[in-house]
Amino acid sequence: MPASPMQQRFIGILKTIRSVLAMIVVAVLALYVYDYYKRSDRQHAMDEASVIREQTRTLQLQAAAVNQRLQSVGEQAQALSAEVAGQRAAVEQDRSQRLVAQSLVDGLQVAQALRVAVAESYQTNLQWPTSNADVGMPAPAQLTGQSLQSATIGGKGVVTLKYDAQTGVAGGTIELIPQAAATGVTWRCATSSYPEIAALVPQCRFVPAPVP
Repeated sequence: MPASPMQQRFIGILKTIRSVLAMIVVAVLALYVYDYYKRSDRQHAMDEASVIREQTRTLQLQAAAVNQRLQSVGEQAQALSAEVAGQRAAVEQDRSQRLVAQSLVDGLQVAQALRVAVAESYQTNLQWPTSNADVGMPAPAQLTGQSLQSATIGGKGVVTLKYDAQTGVAGGTIELIPQAAATGVTWRCATSSYPEIAALVPQCRFVPAPVP
């Protein structure tokens, strides 16, 4: 039996209501899905930001550690440089002292002939010679060496050696002082020019010059 117009209208209204309800359900579902993904993206972004902050903090700590190590390396390098400079200075000083010692000893070797001549003259004449000529030796300025400028026999047979500036003291002198002994002539080496003479030439001694 065909539906009456009233029933057909009612059926149409029901269909319309179902359609509207379906649209509402779809809209609600769409909003829910949108909100879910929105919240998921926001949480993901927050998680990423937290990770980035943690990584940044880790990098800062690593950078601080690297800077500290670099500072330590720099300090060690400065200490090593200072040590090397000190060693170099010590080597240069040692080298300089060796050169001075060599120059002084060279002069003492030149003076050996004068010492022998003075001793022989005293043993023969029982008095000290007072000049190079007294013992038949060349003039003082003719007796030279590496740094030795002259070798002079003076009063009481004292042999005076005069050196140049390469010994550290321009015009520095060393005296070889003879003394008569029962066994012959002995010698004493003294200087007022080289305070460190004992370290350079062990047989010599430093004697400060008298204050005028």
